[in-house]
Amino acid sequence: MKFHIQTPDDVVHPVEFPTDLPVEVLLREFVTDESLKIQPPNPEAWHLLNESSGQKLDPKKNLSQNGVSGGQRLQLRPHKNEEPAPVPHPGGEMKRCDNGHYYDPKKHTKCPYCGVADIDVAGPRSIRIGPAIAGDDARTRPQGQRIPPPNLGVGDDAATRVIPPGGTSAIDPVVGWFVCVHGPEKGRDYRIRSENNTIGRAKEMYICISGDDSISRERHAVITFDPQRNTFHLGPGEGRGLVYVNGEVLLAHRELKPYDQIQLGKTKLIFVPFCGDKYTWGKDDE
Repeated sequence: MKFHIQTPDDVVHPVEFPTDLPVEVLLREFVTDESLKIQPPNPEAWHLLNESSGQKLDPKKNLSQNGVSGGQRLQLRPHKNEEPAPVPHPGGEMKRCDNGHYYDPKKHTKCPYCGVADIDVAGPRSIRIGPAIAGDDARTRPQGQRIPPPNLGVGDDAATRVIPPGGTSAIDPVVGWFVCVHGPEKGRDYRIRSENNTIGRAKEMYICISGDDSISRERHAVITFDPQRNTFHLGPGEGRGLVYVNGEVLLAHRELKPYDQIQLGKTKLIFVPFCGDKYTWGKDDE
């Protein structure tokens, strides 16, 4: 799912995160991202608020269970008993601890922001963070105006910015394509990437077929690439419209073969794999 997170400094970050993982994982991976420099880097000091509903997200539930949908904005806020680390005053009134946090020694005998050494940030990260949108202050934005959906390189020719272990940006490589052979977008191709790719008209979908109004806005279908077995599967989505593979209605997940024909609404697509028995990323790309 693609959405936005606004930090207390009114900077908005386009974010992509799996819908099946709990919010506490999202919070941990966002707060501890070194490039964002969030202080304190302690997930327990923060919570996420749904800007649309005004509700605080339950960290034990996933995004869908918290009522979050694609394109929405979440606000990162400190708990009432926590405050972001203050900026040191020129007069030297603030004290700096060994971990780089500044605090007022008149109020605290030791750094109140430490004690987060047990946070596990070395494992694989599930979050994707796009370039920050500076100066988007919700207080000056016209009421009801929504910022555009984050462009994380899904469904177009741009590269997806991925944050792998270590924080170095990388490319989320293509593993196959759909080619439109009939419908409003005839002649266009759509990139397929590893794991789950949602299909629909909405810009938040991994594969956006915006020209066909008979396709559901969200999750008309889902195509999955299994990187362990190098196989592709197509499954029906949550929309009302049906999906057909080679003229047969798709009622359950089905493995795709090269040049299978998929129909969604008025659109017909040809499936063209790139990864498979002859090639897969990570083995022959060195």
